[in-house]
Amino acid sequence: MNCGGLKRFFWIFCAMLVLPGWAGNCLKYKVSPRVSLSVPEWKMQIVQPKEQMNFWHGNVLATLVDNYELITDVEQVDGGYCVFLKKVKAQVGYKDFLVHIDSRHAPQTCGFDAILDHEKKHVLAYLSLVDDMKEDVKEGVEDAADSVMPAFVKNLADIPSVIDSMNLDLRTHPNLILVKQKLQAAQEIRNNQIDIKENGADLNECAK
Repeated sequence: MNCGGLKRFFWIFCAMLVLPGWAGNCLKYKVSPRVSLSVPEWKMQIVQPKEQMNFWHGNVLATLVDNYELITDVEQVDGGYCVFLKKVKAQVGYKDFLVHIDSRHAPQTCGFDAILDHEKKHVLAYLSLVDDMKEDVKEGVEDAADSVMPAFVKNLADIPSVIDSMNLDLRTHPNLILVKQKLQAAQEIRNNQIDIKENGADLNECAK
């Protein structure tokens, strides 16, 4: 059974039920968009806030980005133009890591290095999880992209707003939202596992 063909038929059938006649003429341009997936380049920054933190623990703030570049095509039809989605260039992953370490730990001291080594393990966990789930993420983007239907516009000037609307439809697709929620939930589990396993042993050695 060709599941991709069934999904395409489903979206076209639903669109035929709700679109006006002139917009329905654009349905013949519906294709299954090609999806490419990449991860952003990442960087890590270390900060020591003026306010005191937990002396024994650092903290990592990770920024998850999900950007989608929509590649569309346009066909002229009676009364206007049909805009349809051909490809999606998706970029999903963690980009910026902000590591907080209590200012009472001077750089290059045992305590500072012990906390930094621990927080680096959290950073690596973020990065490895994105790699482990890349197929799930790509499938979610593919499902979302395949649900984006061609749109009719009367004027070429209306095309940018239509593409913005397509991007929003893709981003808010339930399958894509679900896979991002799974990604974040799995990351919480990995972070907890690291903290349980480490248990501050390296930092305790510094206190001896």
